[in-house]
Amino acid sequence: MVHLPIRQSWLGVAFLLAACLALTTRGADKPAAPLDGIWKISAVELEGENRPIDEDIRLVIQGEKVSYGGEPLAALALYPASMPQGIDLTFHEMKALYEGIYTVEEDRLKICLNTRTMGVKERPSEFTTKERPNWRIFALQRVRTDEGPGRPKGFVGMALALENEAVTISMVLDNSQAERAGLKMGDVVLRIGNQAATDLQNTVDAVRAQSPGSDLKIQIRREGNEREIAVKVGPFPFSLYGLLG
Repeated sequence: MVHLPIRQSWLGVAFLLAACLALTTRGADKPAAPLDGIWKISAVELEGENRPIDEDIRLVIQGEKVSYGGEPLAALALYPASMPQGIDLTFHEMKALYEGIYTVEEDRLKICLNTRTMGVKERPSEFTTKERPNWRIFALQRVRTDEGPGRPKGFVGMALALENEAVTISMVLDNSQAERAGLKMGDVVLRIGNQAATDLQNTVDAVRAQSPGSDLKIQIRREGNEREIAVKVGPFPFSLYGLLG
C-alpha cells in the first residue's frame, strides 16, 4: 500500500518523458517560418509612385537567410511582436543594414525599407513613401515551390560599347568573372558563344541569356590577334537592378 503512489508517480513521469520524446522526434511537423519560401518582386513604390517590375527577380527565404540566383544575398531578422512588425536585411554584397517593416497576408508580402544606411536613420513606421525619398515599398508574390527559384540573367562583369562599328569591352569590373578569365578593356568582341557580335544590344542580350554557372566562350581580338577565352557565367547582381537606390 505504501509503494503504490510511488509506482504511479513513476508511471506519470514515464508518460511525460514519452510525450516529450514524441514532440522532439516530430521536428518535420513544425510549421515553417511565415516568410519561408520563394518570392517574386512584382512592384516597387518610390516617392508615392508604384513601379511594376518586368524582370523576373525571385528571392528565396529560409529562416534567417535570403538567397538570389542560388547565392547568399542577405541575412534576415524579424521582429513579429512589434507594431508594425519589424524587419532587418543585411545585404552581403553592399555590406549594409536596411531597417524596415513588413506585413504578410497569404501569398503576398509587403516590405517598407529605409534605404538610408549611414548617419541618422529611422525605421519606417507606416507603409508610405510620400515625402520619404529614402523609403521603398516592395511588393512580393509567393511563387509555388514547383516553379523553382527562377533563373537570373547571366553576368560576367564587363561593359560593352560600340567603337568604330565594333563591339568593344569598355570596362572590366574588379574581381569579376571577366577579369579572372583574362578579358581586358579594349578587347574587340567577335563572338559570344556561337553568335557573332555584330550588334551591341544583341551582344549584351547574348551574355544575359546564358545560364549562371555555365561556361561561355568569348572570341576577341586584341592587338591584332584573335583568341578565345572561356568565362564562368554568374547571376546578374541584385544590386545592379537599382531597387535600393
